[in-house]
Amino acid sequence: MSAICSNTAARRVVVLLLLILLVVQQAWSQDQEQRRTTLLQQRIAERIVAAKMKRPSAQVIASEADSLVLVTLYNFSQGASWFDNTGWLQAPVSQWHGITLNSNGRVMSIDLSDNGLAGLLPTPLGTLEELEELDLSYNDLSFSIPASLANLTVLRELILWGNRLSGAIPPELGQMPVLEKLSLFRNQLTGPIPPELGNISSLKRLYLDFNQLEGSIPVELANITGLVELFVDGNNLTGEFPMELTTFPSLISLYAGFNRLTGTIPIELASMSTLENLSLEGNQLTGVIPPELTQGPGLTKVYLANNRLTGVIPEGFGSMYFLTTLDLEGNGLTGSLPPDLERSSNLRLLNLSNNQLTGEVARLPGSLDELYLRGNQFTGDFSSIIESLTWLRKIDIRGNAFTGTLENMYGHQRLVEVRLSNNQLTGSFMPHRRAMYYLQILDLARNRLDEMTDLTEWAFLDTVDVSENQLDFLDLAQSAGLANKSFFVYAPQDSLPTQVQRTGSEVIFSVMDSADGNKYRWFRNGEVISGADSISIRVDANESVAKYYCEVTNSALPNLTLVSTIKTTDATPTRSTPVVDGFLQIAVGKNFPNPFGTSTTIPFSLVEPGPVRIVVYDISGREVLTLTEKMFGAGEHTVRLDAASLSQGIYTYVVSAGTARVGHSMMVIK
Repeated sequence: MSAICSNTAARRVVVLLLLILLVVQQAWSQDQEQRRTTLLQQRIAERIVAAKMKRPSAQVIASEADSLVLVTLYNFSQGASWFDNTGWLQAPVSQWHGITLNSNGRVMSIDLSDNGLAGLLPTPLGTLEELEELDLSYNDLSFSIPASLANLTVLRELILWGNRLSGAIPPELGQMPVLEKLSLFRNQLTGPIPPELGNISSLKRLYLDFNQLEGSIPVELANITGLVELFVDGNNLTGEFPMELTTFPSLISLYAGFNRLTGTIPIELASMSTLENLSLEGNQLTGVIPPELTQGPGLTKVYLANNRLTGVIPEGFGSMYFLTTLDLEGNGLTGSLPPDLERSSNLRLLNLSNNQLTGEVARLPGSLDELYLRGNQFTGDFSSIIESLTWLRKIDIRGNAFTGTLENMYGHQRLVEVRLSNNQLTGSFMPHRRAMYYLQILDLARNRLDEMTDLTEWAFLDTVDVSENQLDFLDLAQSAGLANKSFFVYAPQDSLPTQVQRTGSEVIFSVMDSADGNKYRWFRNGEVISGADSISIRVDANESVAKYYCEVTNSALPNLTLVSTIKTTDATPTRSTPVVDGFLQIAVGKNFPNPFGTSTTIPFSLVEPGPVRIVVYDISGREVLTLTEKMFGAGEHTVRLDAASLSQGIYTYVVSAGTARVGHSMMVIK
């Protein structure tokens, strides 16, 4: 019987592990798809901006043959519905939108990019014998690319990206003798990359990215010795990355990511003296990151994310002077950060998320614009790390074990995305909105924060998650105006502490959350105590042992119910003996509102009468104000603080009673 139980338990564990693995894989898959979509959008924007200047058309009579071809194009691509068809079929051809004639009256250039063309490309386009540029990009053309375009023997640029062209890439295009730019990006092309394209010796830029091409990358492409840019990413290419493609003498950009390439990263890539941009992300590459890669003389951007790479991050990246982007996300990398990485002088983006990296992070390059360390096992003091990253716009360190406070982040005015959830951060989030004015995303969930600023006037915020901290209604009430916004997540929060105070005759249970509009319900052994609807409850010290806790709600924040910790009448009382002279039991709440401009209120309570002193200190620890110093009776009290004599900044108020001293931070804004 015990063996059967053991096997059943083992099976349950295996099933649970498989489910966890499935969830993780799905999350990584979603991340990768998001990355692919983001890259596609960036690529579209870049290639729209890269549009060339229009040359003036010669004011001559167009050749009759060329005119008929243009009419065919107009009819086959729904010319009547183009965004701009100025002059077409009405004025002389030299005045038709997008058409440039040479002095012989022959069509030299067709630029109808982003003009609403739909339908198909007519075969007669291949008869425009003096056509040098054909740009029909960013339209809605469909069907296949006509092989007749190979007859355009003086064509230098063939730009068809951003349509719905399908079928195979015509091998005949490899016969074009002077073609310098072939752009078929973001269509629906299928089949293999024709090896015949390697015969276009004049080609400098080849864009085949984001189609549905299959098969291996043909080694014949290495014959294009003048190639400067090669983009084949975003397809379904398989096999190993050809070693032959590491011999390009002039290649600057090599993008082969988001395919299904296998094998290891070729060491020979390091010897490509002109290579600046390298992307092999989103494949199935294995092995380690070659240390030789850090010796690439001109590498600027390195994308190796979402592969199956293992081992440590090699030293050397910190010494690469031109390196601006290092993206190693979503691999199986282990070990700690290379110590030389902090010396990188021009690194703008560092992404090491979703690996198995460990160790303490002490310092990072001060040049960073974006930092992503999510889903590792890093430790370190966050306040020390963030202090020097003054250029930072985006930070994501979710799911690590960073400690410390957030104050050193407040002066970083460029920040737009802050994702710090699932760490061990403490203290408060109290910046003035002008200090981080452009902030759009704020994720502080699942930390140990206990104070929160008013977020209602942050103009650009569209995602906020401060759930599962130690915030209460006093902290959150200031942001109650966001409570009905779907982007504002503030619940649940950790339990409120239940204060226990005991004298010889009674036990006092209380919670220190006195926000306006709070409603309290006290429970004894799980049952509501009728009439117990204030911040505290007094119990006869001689009653039988019972468990007490309080539920606090506030209609301004309807999704949150705070439940105080459970205490019993004999569980760790703060004092069970008669009062000693000079000792007073005190509980101090957080001031409200906070931040504040003119005044705020400090709540506290005493078990019994005695002298109380409240002092305000500035951020350097200098005493700047004695708020009160007098006798108070037992029970709950509030003291008003007038900020007229205080300048803008962060302060600490300390309430002293006997030998007890309790303090909280606050912020003055002017």
